[in-house]
Amino acid sequence: ARAPLRCPGGAAMRLPRSAAAALALCAALAGRAVAEQLPVALRAPSGRVNRGLAMELVSRRAFEWTGDDAHEACEDGAPVALLVPRPEAGTHAQEWAVYGQTGQGWERLDAGDSVVEAPRAGGVAANASRPVGANGATVPSAPRLVISGCATGPRLAPHAAETASSPQVGTLFEGWHTFGAQALANISRRGGAKLAVEDVIRSNGRLQLSDILSKWGEESDAMHFYYQATPSMGYYCWYRAPPGGPRVAADCENITATLTQEAQWLTRAGVDFVSIDASNLPTWSPQAEGIQVRPQAVIFEEWAALRGRGGATPAITAFQTVPAGGTLWKDAVALYTAPGSEALVYRAPSAGHGGQERKVFFVPSPPGHGPDAGIVAEIERQANATVVDMWALFSASTAAQGRWAFMSPCTDARSGDFTTSVAGRGAGTPCGQALTTNAPIGTARTAMAVGPSYQLAYSSLEQSPGKLGGLTLRRQVATALRDRPEFLFLSSWNEWIAQPQANPYGPAAADGKPSGWERVMSPAARAALGASPETTAAGAASPYAFSVGLPGDSMRFSLWVDSYGSSLDRDIEPSVQGGADRNGTRMYDLVASCLRVMRLQRLLAPTGSEPGARSFVPVAGASAPCSVAGEVCCQATDAELWRPVWSLRAKTGDDSLLTVDPNELAILTAPGGPYEQVCSAYSGPTDWCVDQGVLASHAAVEGPFVVGGPPNLDGGAPAQGLGAGSVPLYRCLTPRQQHLFSTHSDCEGIGRAESMLGGISPTRSSATPRQLVRCAAAGGKGYYHSLDAGCREGDVGTAVLGFVH
Repeated sequence: ARAPLRCPGGAAMRLPRSAAAALALCAALAGRAVAEQLPVALRAPSGRVNRGLAMELVSRRAFEWTGDDAHEACEDGAPVALLVPRPEAGTHAQEWAVYGQTGQGWERLDAGDSVVEAPRAGGVAANASRPVGANGATVPSAPRLVISGCATGPRLAPHAAETASSPQVGTLFEGWHTFGAQALANISRRGGAKLAVEDVIRSNGRLQLSDILSKWGEESDAMHFYYQATPSMGYYCWYRAPPGGPRVAADCENITATLTQEAQWLTRAGVDFVSIDASNLPTWSPQAEGIQVRPQAVIFEEWAALRGRGGATPAITAFQTVPAGGTLWKDAVALYTAPGSEALVYRAPSAGHGGQERKVFFVPSPPGHGPDAGIVAEIERQANATVVDMWALFSASTAAQGRWAFMSPCTDARSGDFTTSVAGRGAGTPCGQALTTNAPIGTARTAMAVGPSYQLAYSSLEQSPGKLGGLTLRRQVATALRDRPEFLFLSSWNEWIAQPQANPYGPAAADGKPSGWERVMSPAARAALGASPETTAAGAASPYAFSVGLPGDSMRFSLWVDSYGSSLDRDIEPSVQGGADRNGTRMYDLVASCLRVMRLQRLLAPTGSEPGARSFVPVAGASAPCSVAGEVCCQATDAELWRPVWSLRAKTGDDSLLTVDPNELAILTAPGGPYEQVCSAYSGPTDWCVDQGVLASHAAVEGPFVVGGPPNLDGGAPAQGLGAGSVPLYRCLTPRQQHLFSTHSDCEGIGRAESMLGGISPTRSSATPRQLVRCAAAGGKGYYHSLDAGCREGDVGTAVLGFVH
């Protein structure tokens, strides 16, 4: 255990900035390889003992420098090095990201091609804030967080790993793909293509939504579940009939392989537990058996077996709906108490039991349909669990009562209202989602939801900000960096599928009756849900109220709520359409990076409210929002961001113009000003006005939209989410003092450029689903734009310029 340690040195590890960091890395890896508990004498690469340095394993989970000569122990400018797992790791080794302190703060030091493998050794808890064996989890590699510091820098006590493990991270985890996946498999066997909604959107009219299921007669068998995007592992599912039990579908293929990959992705990203979503069906039915009961049991079975083979998995919680008369909670409780699966259940300190660790069981609590108190009491008694209410879209006052959110919207800084207006602010600007306080679990008892997107109503009407290439996630992470919750909940990991919903705004059905909710809801009930008076009357509807990106689709008036395509959704798991880089892992890489940044913040600047924390001087810059150089979470340039575009119309005359400048907007639309806004038809945004009355006219498609940041005209990368070939959109002014817009800096000879509004995509996708058309009004009465629709009757479309959000 005390044999000399000889490392190859900084150059071989590609760490020229900091030999001390390289030495710390060597020592950390050797500490794991040589001994679990014994100190390791550290020697420099030359073999000479580096005076004052000794690595000591603290609490089996963290390292700390000790020594009698701090000045010789550390190099100037790099007194501390931090090691955190990298998500780029292969399937058989744990790799590390290495951070060092520089004069400007903290920076990731390892180059992209620098790979350091930690020796595989068992016995370390995945849930690093607990003793080895808590939650039954073991990690076959080094601890999640290893810290080494100098006597001259902040001293990290033995509790450092516990502080480092905060926040504890969970995610919504779906097993409901059975019928949707098997319907696509049936289509494939008959020679058809497996398609997702994103494929149809990107086809720009070549494909129809009916090509996915209806064309093949599979919509009923799929239970109307449409895949929105394609998981990188393919259309997997996890149903397996129980021995001697009812069979409601064929057994899914490749269950072990896909759940093993899921466990690897989740643990490498830093996710501590998953919550298996059973929030819809409370009682047994063939559907419930296929999408909730059996997939939940199979996940427990497969991950228990994986741990038995020495693999790492997250812990598991239920998220089971429990209204009066519900019965499926009993299946979840059986898994919580069975000898083969109990060890997988996530545990946390229970506020109602003096901080004693208990199993955690989540239940949905939608307004007016809360959990049955008697069932909750039985769950707590039978499973020795703490039940936690969890839902979405509730107020800050509700969050202060201890309710968790699985999804939480950004709020407008001026009004405090929920908003979909995420673009136009810096990636480091907190979006202000709610912080749960007084939660029934934890020590600080705080929690926060963070996600790539969220929705306030219909995602396919863009009542969702969408992922915006990662901007929504970055702004939600900025809130978490500011408010430092003890628990973080990601929504969601792998939702993928959704069912089309009826349209409260669309045209009448073929039988002449009102469409969608108008068939089944009273005018008062529809009005309470936000339907405008214009559409409340039977038969009154708008031809412009269709899912964005599908202007000519036969199913365009079907709407989608939680997910729409690969960008107006919340999924993190890698997908085929998830990003041009790294085979669709853009969102996964970003989430993993942001979790590392949050944990680095906790190591360097813990607060007194965190478990086991003690006061010391924070490292300069460590507590600033996302201030770690080299982490993609903190690397958002102007060209990668998105910006809102306001649509203005002259109060007198024929001019229309577009602006991205809030100051110009304020001047032009001030009382007595020459212009007025053309409003959005649907609630959600707070940057621009909302008026559902515009649905009655062509103004519904002449309103505001979102563009990417200015494209790099020298051939650099476009805005995240815009796709390759992003082109600039210019605002122009003609000699007749009429505004128009063009993708040419010379305005096609029609006028002169006044400004560049931003970048637009040459291709349609759910990130940029709406076609931007330039229209010329008859009689030379100016220009205006149309989104996913033709021009006004009698006017002419003069250019299709591209696609916008």
